[in-house]
Amino acid sequence: MKRTTLAGLIVVSTLSATPIVARDVIGSLSGYSDTPAIDKETVEVARREDIDLTKATFTPGVHRVSLAESWFLGSRLDAIRKQIAEQAENGFHHAPDEEVPALSRALASVPLAATELDRILDKRYSSITDIRPRLRNEPIDISGTQLETARFIEAGTAGGWENGKWTGLARYFDVPGAGLMMLQEIDFAASRASLTLINELVNADVNGAPAIAKTAKTPTGRTLVSVGWMTDRMSYSLMWEPVRPDRIRENQEELIQLARGLGR
Repeated sequence: MKRTTLAGLIVVSTLSATPIVARDVIGSLSGYSDTPAIDKETVEVARREDIDLTKATFTPGVHRVSLAESWFLGSRLDAIRKQIAEQAENGFHHAPDEEVPALSRALASVPLAATELDRILDKRYSSITDIRPRLRNEPIDISGTQLETARFIEAGTAGGWENGKWTGLARYFDVPGAGLMMLQEIDFAASRASLTLINELVNADVNGAPAIAKTAKTPTGRTLVSVGWMTDRMSYSLMWEPVRPDRIRENQEELIQLARGLGR
């Protein structure tokens, strides 16, 4: 199974019938791959992890549910409720270090693609020109935004592998005076993916599309600002490690405005 998770959104590809837990970038959601039937043992294992698979939606496409209608139970349900409350009250929520991606750490962990085999596999590229032939779709336009003038660091494939092309792309930027940013886009419809959005997590919009804006703070002091949104075919995510993490609400609003400027 190939699956990708966004900021508060679930994108679960249907390349396999094997149910696998997928957690989103700030640890609030989980999902399972499309499958025509789930055996009793799998359902019981999931229930012990506070997931009710009998309530999960496996049909490809976009699904919106309330938290009460979702398949979360017990501690998972409590964690999401706490996150929603903290985000609303403080403009951020607390999260364990292991559940918050470190963009700078990720950039240092994987070598750039060097061979033709590397370029076919899920590797990284030093220019958008190099990665474009591997992509199913043309990347979203960043013209007129601060990403256009930022230092491009690298790009990586994302999403699924369909007919010799990747359905997604992640681009990393160093924005002067702001910090590291990642822009990810995935054609979830191409992979017949199931994407579920929990209504209570929606707290913004990007050009009319429902969006989830969050700021996660870890016990070690790291901060990650994120915005995730979708169209009827594409899902997008912006993540930011700000150099001024104290500007909590200002940073969140700036990232939302950046998202609204993409593809215009």
